[in-house]
Amino acid sequence: MCAPDHYDVHFLFNPHMRYSERVDRRRARAQWRRLVRVLEEAGADLRFLEPSQVTGPLVFTADGAFCYGPGDVLILENDGVRGELEPALFRAWFTEHGFRTEFAPPNSRLDGG
Repeated sequence: MCAPDHYDVHFLFNPHMRYSERVDRRRARAQWRRLVRVLEEAGADLRFLEPSQVTGPLVFTADGAFCYGPGDVLILENDGVRGELEPALFRAWFTEHGFRTEFAPPNSRLDGG
């Protein structure tokens, strides 16, 4: 999981988003803290990725990688700006935490969404 410290509408990745919308970061942070608390109370084993100003909405870490075996992850690459910026951040986090990382073959896109 990643805190919404830099969460905003940095780029549009679904048809319901608009650049004119402003994000209430205080509300987003409160909602995120509640989500963390609910997941922990339900028994989830959570790990946290540091927020990055470069990519913005890293709160969507579920589509960062696919864990296909103990200690093995396939880094997912989204289309557009996210696909250019996020994979390196996810690879660094997983490598730092002892995972073996792989990417899909060239010209293949795997979007976790």
